Amino acid sequence: AEKRKKREEMTAGIIGKSKAAEGLRKALKRAAASPRDILIIGEKGTERAEVARALHELAFHASPRRHPFRSVHLAVNDDASTREQLFRSPHAKGPTLSTLGLLKGTAEGTLYLEDVDDAPFRRQRWLVELITRAGEAQGRPGGSHLKIIVSVGDDPQALQERQALSDALARGLVRFEKVTVPPLRERREDIPAIVKHIAEELAREDDTAPVGIDPAAIEVLMNHPWKGDVRELRCVVERGILLSRNGRFVLPEGLGDEKAEVAAVLSKIDAGESIVLNDSMERLERKIILRVLDRCGHNQSKAAELLGFTEQTLRYRLKQLGIPSSRARV
Repeated sequence: AEKRKKREEMTAGIIGKSKAAEGLRKALKRAAASPRDILIIGEKGTERAEVARALHELAFHASPRRHPFRSVHLAVNDDASTREQLFRSPHAKGPTLSTLGLLKGTAEGTLYLEDVDDAPFRRQRWLVELITRAGEAQGRPGGSHLKIIVSVGDDPQALQERQALSDALARGLVRFEKVTVPPLRERREDIPAIVKHIAEELAREDDTAPVGIDPAAIEVLMNHPWKGDVRELRCVVERGILLSRNGRFVLPEGLGDEKAEVAAVLSKIDAGESIVLNDSMERLERKIILRVLDRCGHNQSKAAELLGFTEQTLRYRLKQLGIPSSRARV
């Protein structure tokens, strides 16, 4: 029971109660328990590094010793730096586990290789040999028990067809235990919980009370396409919290679509559902005023005339809506 509770805590970083989130948690437990190395498949922004870390914790949770977790991005550094990271010596002729630079001779641990499909084929060849040597070492007396985790942005076969993955590496990854990280668009119902988690996380870091995020803002966040997935959502929430006023979350400009927002509000009314009118109207008013100001070259007098306001009323609304006065100066 205690071990099960510990495993649940280790997968708690996968936020949400959707079928996709629950499926991911189950996949993590299954993969971590497997003796095979692990392949993480997920689009950019799906926080695959966090998934790799969770897999490492799950794989070694029962061990009394602490085991190292190291990551290498094969597409970022130059060849010499990458070889030195992997094999300790940039001039090593072939990767052997005894010379593996990152684990420094440790018998057990996790090596996480990020975005290998972005790496040139010569570096992918190093990975193929590393996988081969690691497999040979498994089970030998005194041999290394290295857990290799590799992440790619798509199914290996599709990457191979697009010539983003070498034939040899695609074949080498066949024996890996696969974990597919679902994109945010397949688990939109988890967005409120993820947003709440991010807000609370930031509040703990800053030692402040969490910023309140109203239902209208959550609805906009749930309807956004999130091409950058969870990483983009995190950036938007962090920016909105930085812009917050009086403890209330402010959606960054350009996030919502006015027509879609109006249609969503009207649809709720037609369906007899409750809406937060003040928040919905405030968001739309803010966008209208900003657009008018841009059209008028930020001339307050012209903008007020076009909006049917007095300049005093416009200045008051700018303050109420949290629009910096510097934006409204000529």
